[in-house]
Amino acid sequence: MTDVASATAELLADRPELEDALRSILAIDDDGPWTFDDVPLDSGAFGEIVSTGIVESVGDDTYRLRDPTAVRAVLDGASTDSGTDEPQSQSFDLGAVRHRLRTPDPVVTGVLAGLLLFVVVMRTAFSWSAVFRSEHVVLLGNDPYFYRFWLDELTRRPATLGSLPAGMRSHDVFMIASLWVGTLLLGGTQQAVSTVLTWYPVLAAVTVGGLLYWIATVSFGDRRVGFAAVAIYAVTPILAYRSALGFGDHHAFDYLLVTITVAGLVALVSESAAWRTATLRRATGVAAMVLGVAGQVHAWRGGPLLLAPLAVYITASVLFDRRAARDPLRANAWFLGALGIASVVALLAHGGLGWSPLFRAVTPLLIFGGSLVAVGIGVLAQRLELRARTVFGAEVIGGIVVAGLVWVSVPAVRNAIDEGLAYFVRTGSTGITETVSILSPELGVVVTPFYYLGATFVFGLVGLAGVSYRLVDVDRPAWLVLGAYGWTFFAAALVQLRFASQFGLLCAVFGGVVFVYLLSAVDLIEPISGVERTREATAENGSVSLPPLRTVALIAVVFLFIGGFGAFQTAVDTGDLAVEDSTYESSLAIDDYATATNTTWPENYVLSQWSWNRAYNYYVNGQTESYTYARNNYREFLGATEPGSWYDRLQEKPVGYIVVEPTVNDPFPASMQARLWSNWGSATETTAGLGHYRAIHATDDRKVYELVPGAELTWTGAPTETRTVQTTLTVGNETVVYERRVTAGDDGQYSVRVPYPGSYEIGSDQMTVSEAAVRNGESISV
Repeated sequence: MTDVASATAELLADRPELEDALRSILAIDDDGPWTFDDVPLDSGAFGEIVSTGIVESVGDDTYRLRDPTAVRAVLDGASTDSGTDEPQSQSFDLGAVRHRLRTPDPVVTGVLAGLLLFVVVMRTAFSWSAVFRSEHVVLLGNDPYFYRFWLDELTRRPATLGSLPAGMRSHDVFMIASLWVGTLLLGGTQQAVSTVLTWYPVLAAVTVGGLLYWIATVSFGDRRVGFAAVAIYAVTPILAYRSALGFGDHHAFDYLLVTITVAGLVALVSESAAWRTATLRRATGVAAMVLGVAGQVHAWRGGPLLLAPLAVYITASVLFDRRAARDPLRANAWFLGALGIASVVALLAHGGLGWSPLFRAVTPLLIFGGSLVAVGIGVLAQRLELRARTVFGAEVIGGIVVAGLVWVSVPAVRNAIDEGLAYFVRTGSTGITETVSILSPELGVVVTPFYYLGATFVFGLVGLAGVSYRLVDVDRPAWLVLGAYGWTFFAAALVQLRFASQFGLLCAVFGGVVFVYLLSAVDLIEPISGVERTREATAENGSVSLPPLRTVALIAVVFLFIGGFGAFQTAVDTGDLAVEDSTYESSLAIDDYATATNTTWPENYVLSQWSWNRAYNYYVNGQTESYTYARNNYREFLGATEPGSWYDRLQEKPVGYIVVEPTVNDPFPASMQARLWSNWGSATETTAGLGHYRAIHATDDRKVYELVPGAELTWTGAPTETRTVQTTLTVGNETVVYERRVTAGDDGQYSVRVPYPGSYEIGSDQMTVSEAAVRNGESISV
């Protein structure tokens, strides 16, 4: 080991937090002499490095490393003799791994742990009582019951990753399979399913918070930005309530995979070792990108859209490489390698396990191919010394050519694009909240972003714009990654609000920069030095010290002022996701009734408002794969005025029970809504009564009807005379008089169908109707 190598090793043993500063010096030194202002060090640390002999002065306040190869070898966990012209690929050793796993700074650990605990509180405090109810675990929202259905199925019908049910393999298969593994670790029971779906969003949220801290710290060279990013992330409403305790939907899983992908890419671009050198950071970055990219296309049906920022990034990266006169192939080699491996993994999952349609599995490969084209253009531009503007034009033309070839040669992708465009057009007019723009005039151009993102929207957008502006003058690949993701997801959120949450992840990072800048502007803390530097300046291994208690209190007050609305909105939005007491109680009442009457699937299907249809059906029959029937029929049924034809139509499903809720406006008197909610199925002066709808449960805001054949009552009387048929019944806490009005035909024959057993009054006569007569559709003569 050379003297420089020994000095470097001794320095890192005493001051391990200087590792990333040395890596930055290595990168700067490659371009020639440099000054103190170019490196991410204070004067004390810089003087300490100079005193070791690692750095030497070359005149005019400029410096060079005495032996860059030796310094790089020590940093990468190996030792070499100086004098090697070309850095060689290095292997990992256990000492380097142990070095990276050294004891962390207690202040950093404590602050980060406290912030992650804050994330947990924001995800659990507002939903705990709504989730844990007596002996049941009640998930938030409607869609989590889809995943509950499939995980329950896997507990009843054990399978392998290659023999999953077809309906699962074409859906969010990677997410479901991952959660299934979690249930197996907890015993593989339905209770384990409930536990996993309840707690996985919180665990994912904590992991995302930790990754955002690392991303922000590495990208901006300041742990305070990382701390601020986690705090802002904790109170961003759309991120908080979509990863709340009990909200076992796909969102939290998507956020995790997106963040893993960003972290992996940041790790690759922030590594300063020679491009041929395999370091632990690069290996970790490749693994993260492979997991994130391949995972996203199989974890959610819209997963391929979440890879769009990668195409934006590589396009911009080649332009920045050209501006810096940097070899685009070397600069992007690890990115291309990671993307290529991810493409293979995604296709293997499709071909070997039957996961996901082809268009989803092939998306990483298409981006990889496009990236090769972009890098190839960059290499050619470097040799021909073309301007960046010309390179951009060539990239656009190349992208069009590649897209055209894919369109012509891959029908699966062409069909998927056609269906995707049709979906966006169709859902854009449905009124579903997540399908509108984040700047939707219907919801409010100003109000909507604050409602879903809080102050994070303003801080994040300002930070995104500011950092993007700085990129004009600086060479910061990590910023380029964040900018590509930020602008892409912002554009996507302008199309549909569903992407505002992914945009919120980037807003948390950029918002952290703005928050720290704001605190420094009012002299509460020191300014961010990393933002003003022209090269990467990481501080991920540096130590921090807590400011005075008064300063901490003032920072907390400033944060409360900025993030308070987000915290309040998180509580409100989480509450909106909770299954209402009346919905929960009604579903249990239906289940008890179905059990008592020995009604099983499919005769016990519950028709309700589609947005809660899965929740109702889970507790009654467990069949929650789809709410399509409810979405297509429920609203039309309530507005219908022909109960007979609708009874026949509902029997074809078959529908067992119908849940009716009150409306804000008075319904049309002849509609099923008015007949069932206001009239209890009885006749009025203007509308006929109903004979197939039997009320079985009622609260102040829910009424449940069972569809029954009904008993037919017949008797003879005076022609064309109208008689009243009625009975008294108790539903819930309500005592109701069910009444029918019947007019005899010209032959004096009366006929009326009734849905309730019991004693009926027909004028002065009495008639008893049995339960069997109602259920079997029997005819009873007086």
